[in-house]
Amino acid sequence: MRSNENVVETTAIVPPDGGWGWIIVVSSFFCNFMIDGVLYTFGIFLNHISETFEVHPTKVALGNSIMVGCYAMSGPITCMIINKCGFQVVGIIGGITAATAYFTSTLIPSIYAFIPILGVLGGIGFGMMYLPAIVVVGYYFERWRAMATSVAVTGSALGIMTFPLIMEELLKELHWKKKFYVIAAGLLITSILALTYLPLKPVRVLIKDNQIIEVLGKVPPQDASTSDGQKPKKKKKCCSWCRKYGRPEQGEIMISTSLLTLKSHTSTIDEHKVEKKMKFTNIIDITLLKSPSFLLLVMSGLISFLGLFVPFTYIAQRAEETGVSPEISHFLYTALGVSNAVGRLLSGLCSSFPQFTPLTVSYIHITICGLVTIGSYFVTDVYSHFIYICLFGITSACIAAIRAPIVADMLGLDRLASAYSLLMIFYGFAGFMGLPIAGAIITSQHSYNASFLYAGCVLTVSAVMLMPISRINKWEKRRSQEH
Repeated sequence: MRSNENVVETTAIVPPDGGWGWIIVVSSFFCNFMIDGVLYTFGIFLNHISETFEVHPTKVALGNSIMVGCYAMSGPITCMIINKCGFQVVGIIGGITAATAYFTSTLIPSIYAFIPILGVLGGIGFGMMYLPAIVVVGYYFERWRAMATSVAVTGSALGIMTFPLIMEELLKELHWKKKFYVIAAGLLITSILALTYLPLKPVRVLIKDNQIIEVLGKVPPQDASTSDGQKPKKKKKCCSWCRKYGRPEQGEIMISTSLLTLKSHTSTIDEHKVEKKMKFTNIIDITLLKSPSFLLLVMSGLISFLGLFVPFTYIAQRAEETGVSPEISHFLYTALGVSNAVGRLLSGLCSSFPQFTPLTVSYIHITICGLVTIGSYFVTDVYSHFIYICLFGITSACIAAIRAPIVADMLGLDRLASAYSLLMIFYGFAGFMGLPIAGAIITSQHSYNASFLYAGCVLTVSAVMLMPISRINKWEKRRSQEH
């Protein structure tokens, strides 16, 4: 390390904003295609599975509810495994686990065994697929992070759009169990694509006034003796796979771009403090919950997830309840997928401009989403159903598309993985509760339509909670600088 006045030479991970990053975006795209294509269109299987097990569709939906909850709550465990073994290993194991869940569930004779096996095993597998696919994109991009993330998660919109067509048109004659075999095969493909999640290597940089002013080149091999004359200790690999393919240098990745958010850069940097920070970020940072702005973001996300999956799960059943034929109702998922893709790209593009922060785009879209869902309570004809689901698809897209950029803007890239994992815990609680609450409303009111009124109300409340977060976060940063 060298310094000259306010210029400091150090090592950092510099996001390439392109190159191999676009290969990772493609892999993440297909991963999201499978995950959300399966999760969000599970409603197309409700009637078929309920007929097989002779139960009400709302009971079958409990399997999807558990799957969503486990999918989200597996985030912290997944994060720690990533820190230990890397993105590749976790992505591969996740794909195999989810495929096993879908294959095994077809062999189960009881609904009471079907629900936990598909829900728990499938949810954990999806969680291990999702977190590496999203977080690794954030590490490879900085300026275009919101746009790259939006392109990657647009795969889920394509999945929502095409899964009903594949399952109900191309594979129409197949039993739902054989359709599950097709899904399992697709999940295995994601394991192969996880091999593209290559770790970034640190480079030598010059920093002045919290900005990188020059990239000096690669970090030389650590063969030389340290300042005390001893040989540096080699980092241990967790398994033979990691020794062969490598794992992310999490300590270095975690202090990448957000190393520049340190209060000041003097002539030297305390290497012991940096090393302590590197180790600390290898675990889940529970202290994030002490931040009022982050806590409010968590609670808003929890409330939004209580209602988010209701339209995705029951849109076809609600339409059929109002007189739309089953041959037409599954095309609502196609309209939902197309509009969702447009919404994800639009929200990511808007968030890339300084005039529109990801947080601002988010609460505007979710407010509209909640209000139109409340208004859909009065929808009766087929055209109104399609208009509503298109509006819902566009406005709900931001919840997934720019969630990671919001966290990165608020807390920095060094805390992205930990903060994102904590968010997923609370989203998991909401995932467990959301569909059962909606199911209870459907059963008590004998109407799928009533659950949409509930969903619209909780989405609107979550949007209102997002509005003061920006000011609270700025106040927190000012207070931190003062101390």
